[in-house]
Amino acid sequence: MDNLERLLRVVKQQAEMFLLDANEFYPFGVYVNLKNEITPVGVSSENEFPRSIELIDQLERYYSQLEFLVGVIVNDVLLKQNGIEKNAIELRIWDKRKAVTNKYFNYEIGSNAIVFDEIL
Repeated sequence: MDNLERLLRVVKQQAEMFLLDANEFYPFGVYVNLKNEITPVGVSSENEFPRSIELIDQLERYYSQLEFLVGVIVNDVLLKQNGIEKNAIELRIWDKRKAVTNKYFNYEIGSNAIVFDEIL
């Protein structure tokens, strides 16, 4: 299993915990450091209810100064597909050269599990 696959597994598990607990979550980050260890990233705000973009900006600034193998910023979003809004997670995937690609996964909240479906 490569580092990106490891990260995707971890961030889906973390997103699932947040979604089952609160039906939503604030953006968070996870990366694989140079020792090949998965490391969570937390940021904070002076605001009690910060806007997601504020936290994403903080995470992006952090990643831009960090050396790592691969990193992911995860955000809870609504995507419009065929005129219908659907819950999804957005993954901003950073490689070690700081190039960013996005992946999206629709999700449905069940009674005790989340079903993720990658949007291609």
